[in-house]
Amino acid sequence: MNDFEYEYLKRKINELTQIDLNRHRGNLIIHRLDSFISRDGTDDILQYCDRLDNDPAELTNLRSFITINVSEYYRDLMHFDTLRKNVLPPSALTVRP
Repeated sequence: MNDFEYEYLKRKINELTQIDLNRHRGNLIIHRLDSFISRDGTDDILQYCDRLDNDPAELTNLRSFITINVSEYYRDLMHFDTLRKNVLPPSALTVRP
């Protein structure tokens, strides 16, 4: 994927999902997107962007691929215990009426 294609794809992703890829390191995200897009033999970015416009399932797949879908952190009491012991001040731990 060349720079023009990457910029076009970033704009298309932002337009369709409101996900801004501008803060991500270019080479890493380019490599990941290239791999994802080419999984079914597609290497034409403009054609893939047209597919995103017309295929809601593909847009959902892409959104899932580029976002973190992990909630284990919020279910792991060890993380909250560490937060309570090492980060939060004692006053934050008192229950207020």
